Amino acid sequence: MKRFIAIVMAAMLILSFSGCSIVKDFKEGFAEGFEDGLKSTIQQSGKGYTHGVVEGNVYTSEMTGLTFTAPDGWSFRTDEELMELMDGVYDEEVEDAFTNAAAKMNTVTEMMAIDDNSGTNVIIVYENLLLTGNSGISEEEYFELAKTYGSFEGLAIFDELESVTLSGKDCKYVQINNEGITQYYYMMALEDYMCIIVATNAGDTTRSEIESMFG
Repeated sequence: MKRFIAIVMAAMLILSFSGCSIVKDFKEGFAEGFEDGLKSTIQQSGKGYTHGVVEGNVYTSEMTGLTFTAPDGWSFRTDEELMELMDGVYDEEVEDAFTNAAAKMNTVTEMMAIDDNSGTNVIIVYENLLLTGNSGISEEEYFELAKTYGSFEGLAIFDELESVTLSGKDCKYVQINNEGITQYYYMMALEDYMCIIVATNAGDTTRSEIESMFG
């Protein structure tokens, strides 16, 4: 049962990011006469995005410097499956199909790895801050915006943000409880993107074990 709930929660997480309301509404900008500036922003957005690579049981990202090693019994979702989760169009005949499609999105489900037995999973999501009008904000500012606009509504948030490292990169961490299942939530600020890593623990995987998967 927990396995099913964890997978459902992962899917809901992706949908919540896709519909995230912390973005600035471009329609208001158009109404105020900023058409040229907004068009330029849209054209520039996504240029810093590069899709990570999965080889065997290892995911690596040039964009973030993250490396994730999936333990035995885990599997990665394919690019086509990730794009389906985002309601995007994946054309395998187009060169760099995932990157080209994802660069135009507000939020991108970059990677998803699942323990096929327990349902415990790790998801990496990017929010395009340039496109959403929040370029350059910190992890703390992002977290406060997410709380303000209801991204964590109904969830139990434990403690304050904590500084940690994943793959030698600085992140902010907070633990969240959702329907009795623990989620480990990490944020890494890039200039025009926020990288969000969420591990949903449906078994007995500890936080330290999750973090060790990132080396």
